[in-house]
Amino acid sequence: MASASMLDYGVKVIELSDKPFFERAYSSLKMPLADQDFSMIYIWDKLINIRWFPLNGNLCAFADFGGSTVLWGPVIGGGKLKETLSACFSLLGKDGRLCYLPEELYDEYSELEGFKLVSQSQEYIYSVKDLVELKGGRYGKKRNLINHFLSNYRPMVEVFDSERHRKGCLELLDVWKRQKAESSSINKSIRFQFNTEARLARETVILADELGLKGLVVVIDGRIQGMTFGSLLNADTCSVIVEKTNLMFKGLPEFIFSEFLKRCWGSCTFVNAQEDMGVEYLKSAKMSYHPVRLLKSYMVVRDEAD
Repeated sequence: MASASMLDYGVKVIELSDKPFFERAYSSLKMPLADQDFSMIYIWDKLINIRWFPLNGNLCAFADFGGSTVLWGPVIGGGKLKETLSACFSLLGKDGRLCYLPEELYDEYSELEGFKLVSQSQEYIYSVKDLVELKGGRYGKKRNLINHFLSNYRPMVEVFDSERHRKGCLELLDVWKRQKAESSSINKSIRFQFNTEARLARETVILADELGLKGLVVVIDGRIQGMTFGSLLNADTCSVIVEKTNLMFKGLPEFIFSEFLKRCWGSCTFVNAQEDMGVEYLKSAKMSYHPVRLLKSYMVVRDEAD
């Protein structure tokens, strides 16, 4: 008998009209990862070819990632988990894997015979209130950087409007890419990461209106020198999808991060600033904001012992 293919399950490319299904599937998660958000998945689609199908009421999403096809996030939203997961893995070959399983599903998935969980990454969760107020000694350096920025420049902060700001945001992205390319400390692997970041940032700017993202720009002397975009993961947690600034303006990253939370996400309790991609300077930068939680993610692979 011929083995099944994704076509047998009615595989679909991702479209904006799929948003309600994705949101219903992820709504059961109390603390979703940044990628358990339709906006993030839709943006990533331009890089990793997302496709999906429903099975037993579950969302089953796939992507081209790390040189192979993987399950992108948990099989979630319906029933018959073991049966559904086994069917999905049968499409992936012997080295198949599921990426970005949130830690709250660890117990449920670890009980499944024939599979095992491997630590993958961690995401950084902060208190919105802490990063808006920046009180106390541990945030002293952040306050000093913001004060330096405000004492040297007269920034205008504006909510992103596609007609007014898209062109300037894309121009800023070109500046950021050039500044990174000129850095003598960037090795090949990190340069690849910067290129990926740049592509994601470009898609975010272009799709911001379609996806209903919130965005903020900082204008200095008539030019956009900082931009940031985010979305709502659940009722009390927002995420930062993209933040890019002209690296010549010391203190601007700290300023725009705090302003974005204050002006756009003041009703949220937490903000997810995503993972560090295993890049040491990103880990250091994210730890400097004092996360209230490190949200772990796992890969699910076949258990060869079974």
